[in-house]
Amino acid sequence: TLDLVQVLKLVAQKTAQVCNAERCSLMLLDEQRETLIPMMSQFASGEPHERLWRIFKRKSLAEKVDDLPPIAKVVREGKTSILVGESLSQLPRVWRTQFGVRSVLLVPLVAREEIIGLMALDYTSEGSEFAPEQVELATAIGSQVAMAIENAQLYARQERRAIQLSVINQVGRRATSSLHLDELLQETAVAIQEAFSYHFVSILVVDEDTEEMVQRADVGRHENMHLPDYRQGKDEGLIGWAVREGEAVLVNDVNRDPRYLEGFPATPFTNSELVVPIKVDGRVVAALDIQSADFNAFDQTDLMSMQTIADQLGVSMRNARLYEESKTHLDRLEAANRQLVALQQTGASLARTLDLQPVLQAVVEGVVQGLGYSAAAIGVVAPTGQTLENIVVSGPTSAQLKELERIVGTRLAELRLPLAEDHGIVSTAMAERRIVVSHSLHQLFGLLDETLCQVAQELLGFKTLVTVPLVLEESPLGALCAATERAELAQEELASLTALANQASLAIENAQLYQRTIARLDELSALHQISVAAASTLDLEETLASIVQALEDTLQLSNLAIMLIDEADQRLQITAGSGYSPDIVSRIRPGVGEGITGWVAMTGQPLNVPDVTSDSRYIAGDHGVRSEVCVPLT
Repeated sequence: TLDLVQVLKLVAQKTAQVCNAERCSLMLLDEQRETLIPMMSQFASGEPHERLWRIFKRKSLAEKVDDLPPIAKVVREGKTSILVGESLSQLPRVWRTQFGVRSVLLVPLVAREEIIGLMALDYTSEGSEFAPEQVELATAIGSQVAMAIENAQLYARQERRAIQLSVINQVGRRATSSLHLDELLQETAVAIQEAFSYHFVSILVVDEDTEEMVQRADVGRHENMHLPDYRQGKDEGLIGWAVREGEAVLVNDVNRDPRYLEGFPATPFTNSELVVPIKVDGRVVAALDIQSADFNAFDQTDLMSMQTIADQLGVSMRNARLYEESKTHLDRLEAANRQLVALQQTGASLARTLDLQPVLQAVVEGVVQGLGYSAAAIGVVAPTGQTLENIVVSGPTSAQLKELERIVGTRLAELRLPLAEDHGIVSTAMAERRIVVSHSLHQLFGLLDETLCQVAQELLGFKTLVTVPLVLEESPLGALCAATERAELAQEELASLTALANQASLAIENAQLYQRTIARLDELSALHQISVAAASTLDLEETLASIVQALEDTLQLSNLAIMLIDEADQRLQITAGSGYSPDIVSRIRPGVGEGITGWVAMTGQPLNVPDVTSDSRYIAGDHGVRSEVCVPLT
C-alpha cells in the first residue's frame, strides 16, 4: 500500500518486532526542520493504547529539536544513538513519565542522503538495553523505512494535490455560473470541508457599515460549531490579522500564536488554522478560514490552493457586485432600454460555459443580436502580449466574410493584429484603456492599403466602428470591436457596450483560469500515470515501453522515443519509442554532442525546438517532424 498512515503503522509494528523492541515510534521533520512531528507509534504486539496515542500526538514533542540535545545530535550527525539511565532526562518529560521509557534507541531516517525524521525504539522494563546487533539491524532498517515513508509521502502529496485541483475546478465552475453569492459561499465551504475532513471551514464577509467580519458560510464536524450570527472585529484573532494586513496566515500550532482567538468551545479543539483574505480590486472584502484539529495540518500547497479558491471567490463577488449594479440600472430603464436587457442575456450565456471559444462567440453574438450592431469582432491578447489573436466574428454573411478575408489576405481566425501604438485603433484603445470611436476601417487595419479598406467597409455597410479594450484590474485581456450603419452613437449605447465588455473581461479571465487549472490537472495526471508505469515492473524494457505508452496516451505525440547511451560506443540509441520506422530506429544513433538529442545529453539541459528546420543541430530523420522537445535522463 502507499497510504501513508497504513505504511507508517505497518512499518512501526514490524520494526519493533524484528528489532525485538517493545515499541517503535516514527517522527518526521517539519518543512523548517525545526521540530519533529509525531507520526506513528506502535507496540510490537500491535495492542492499541488510545490514551498514549493522544499524548504522543499532542505532547510528546512540544519542544524544538535544538532544545533536545540527544535528538538534535542524531538529526545533525545522522548517527544512531542509545540513551539509558540519566541520559533519558534530556528527552521530553512525557517519554519517561507517561510512556515509561527506560531505554531508547534513536535512529535517523535518511532518504536520498537527507535526514527526514527519526525512529525511536524503546523498552519500558528496567534493565532492558539494546545490544550491538539490534543497533546494527535498526540502523539498516532505518534507511528502508525512510524510503518507504518518502514514497508514501509522495503518493499522499500527489493524491492530495489531485483533490485540491478537483475542489478548485468545482468551485471555479460554480463561481462562474452562479450569481447567488450566499449559495456559492456555503457550497465552497462544504466542498473544502468534505474534501479534506477539516473540522471547521467558514467564510466571513466585511460589513462595510460596521467594519466587522460577519460569518456568511460555515460547516463543521460538530453541531456546536455552527454559529449563524457570529461576527468579530478586524482587530481580533488570526482572521482579523489576515483582513487587516491583506495577507494569508498559516499557523500549524495555534497554542503558540498569541493572535489566535477561540471562536467557540469545540471538541476536538483547533490546533492548526489557515486564513486567506478574499480581495476585490485589491481591497479585502472577506476571509476564508480553515481550522483543523491536527497539528501541522497545512503546508504551502494548501495555502496556494486556498489562495486560488479565494481568488475565484473574489472574481465571483466582483461579478455579483457588478450584476447587482447592472440589475438596479436595468430595473429603472427596462421599459425603455432594450440594450440593458441584452446585457443580462449575454451575461447568462457567458456564465454557462468556461470554454474560451464559446465565451468569445457569446460576446459577439450578444453585441449583434442583443445590442443591435451590424457586426462585431473580439480577440484576446496573445501570451507574448504583442498581438491580438483568436479573432471571432459575428454579423457578416458567409459571402461577406469570404470577401473580407480575401481583402485582408488571411482567414480572420488566423489574423494577428499588432498591438504597437502606431498600428491602428485597437492598439490605441488597449494602450490608453479607453473606448475609441472611428469611422474608417483603415484605422483598424492600419497596415493594409487604404483603398482596400474602403472597399471592405462598403462591403460590410457600416459607418461607425467602436473599439472597447477588455481590461481587468489593469491587465489587458483583449479588445471588442462593434460596427453599425449609424453615424452617431448615444452615450447610453456606449455605456451598454462597455458593460458588456466588463462582463466579457470577467468571463475571459474565468475561462483562462479554468484552462490553466485543467492544464495543471492534466500535467499531474500525466505524471501520476508515468510514475505508475515506471513502478509497475523492474524489467527495463517493459518499464520504458510502459512509460512510452503513458506519454503517448497523455501527450498524443506523432513521434516519441527514449534514447539511452550505448556504453560500448557512447552513442545514443532509440531503446523504446513509437512513430518511428525500423529503418530510422536502426539508423539514427547520434554521438554525445551530435544533433539535438546529443546536445541535450552533453549539456544535461532540456531543449524545445519549435521549428527543427531552422536549427542547425537537427539531424534529419522522419520528414514529418516539424518541432521537437528533448529532455535529459539524469
